[in-house]
Amino acid sequence: MIEIIPNWHPLFVHFPIALVMISTFCFVGGMLLRNYSISGELFIVSKWTLWFAGLYAVMTAYTGWLAYNSVAHDAPSHQAMTLHKNWALPTSGLIALAALGAFFIRKSWGKERVLLCALCLIVLSSLISVTGYLGAESVYRYGIGVMSLPETEGTGDHDSHSHGGRESHDDGNSTPHGH
Repeated sequence: MIEIIPNWHPLFVHFPIALVMISTFCFVGGMLLRNYSISGELFIVSKWTLWFAGLYAVMTAYTGWLAYNSVAHDAPSHQAMTLHKNWALPTSGLIALAALGAFFIRKSWGKERVLLCALCLIVLSSLISVTGYLGAESVYRYGIGVMSLPETEGTGDHDSHSHGGRESHDDGNSTPHGH
């Protein structure tokens, strides 16, 4: 498997993104539903997902650092990778610090400092969104970490290639390709 996946960063990267977002949504949901019994459960989920986000953020930053120093790239993709790294390292550090902070105030999570915690989670969600976008741009715009890109004719959309000599493109969809 290591021949197909030259680094482990792609295996870890989606966890902190999803976990920070879930933590934020659950915390804000807990705030909005403060008068309902589910509020306490949402705060618990928020706390636990932030803890796991902190753990995965450290692993993701480490595997990202290894990938940054090992994947083949040219000058433009190096700039994209560096920009992603410059966002990812502080963002990962802040997520880890927030997770530690949430651990130390775990008994009062959602009860005290509610606005401060909500603001912190919203900032973390924003930071990780930008960082994730920059990472995706490195992969999809510059091909970082991709073994090969398909050769395409025309615009590169689904209709710009053949299917083994078949003239028609019957994908079982009743709508025409022009949508």
